[in-house]
Amino acid sequence: MNIGDQVWWRHAADWLNVGTVTEVGDEQTAVKVGSDTLHVSSDILLPVADIPVGRWRGIPDTVYHRLPGLSASGAKLLVPPSCPAKFKEQRDNPPPSNAVFDLGKAVHGLVLGEGAPLQIIDADNWRSKAAAEARNEAYAAGVIPVLIGDFGQIKAMSDAVLMHPVAGKLIDDGVGQAEVSLLTDDPTTGVRLKARPDWMTERDGRVWLVDLKTSVTAEPKAFARKAADYKYHLQAAWYVQVAALLELDPQAAFVFIAVEKEPPYLVSVTEWDGEAMQEGSRLMRQAIDTYALCQESNFWSGYPEGITPMYLPRWAFGAQESIGDLLEIK
Repeated sequence: MNIGDQVWWRHAADWLNVGTVTEVGDEQTAVKVGSDTLHVSSDILLPVADIPVGRWRGIPDTVYHRLPGLSASGAKLLVPPSCPAKFKEQRDNPPPSNAVFDLGKAVHGLVLGEGAPLQIIDADNWRSKAAAEARNEAYAAGVIPVLIGDFGQIKAMSDAVLMHPVAGKLIDDGVGQAEVSLLTDDPTTGVRLKARPDWMTERDGRVWLVDLKTSVTAEPKAFARKAADYKYHLQAAWYVQVAALLELDPQAAFVFIAVEKEPPYLVSVTEWDGEAMQEGSRLMRQAIDTYALCQESNFWSGYPEGITPMYLPRWAFGAQESIGDLLEIK
């Protein structure tokens, strides 16, 4: 055990303490968990890479994303139109935080009561040196920087979700839990699979997995088109199958709560039909098998190296008109 190592130990049946070693002793080790430093028996500490299969609370978001294994977001990068080389690049060089993602994280935090705290920055924008420095300091401290003028939007979006007659009851039910980490192994390849539902609850004896999305549109048909582009059907199938492998529910319900970014901050609750879930399951299988093959060979392929034919999509062909039609000859 060395200073700087991330370690875990069991706090309760389904709750882990996870932290960073700050001081090593023969019998006691100092571990920083959140803002607290705890002195823990060295015998019970294990590296975070050894967190076992299970349904776990207490794993910070930053630690979860660094755990070995494959998540739904990673799986999307392994299947077309992406490729394994893009997956490896993003895994090895994670993109930095930015204001686009901060809005969603802030809304998640207010709605779900979980996640990094917000730090309100008294500035109109990020262009000034003082504002930029305050933002960087917030990131370094593990908090989400929010411009004072943007907080009203974040609060209004969060309130819209909690006041929605369906979304509000799913979230504010006194039973569910936010950001639970689900870890299991694919029975075919042995690949570690990860999932972290925004919200997980039970209704009428069935597990419900809820994903909260901030979106330019929450209109169900328009949101479905965007969801298809982002392969949200793969995500839905992933979470449902991970829950089944952990024997939480053989067929959990999975729904999206979408909230718009502009007033009046409309909200919708949607779920995929059976055909979409089947396609999501197919993509899931393809991604897992691709990941296992790339891991074994240590070869992460890009696009085809040869000359690839291109074909016009059907919509690109114009109407079949005669010369007479074009010249308007009668």
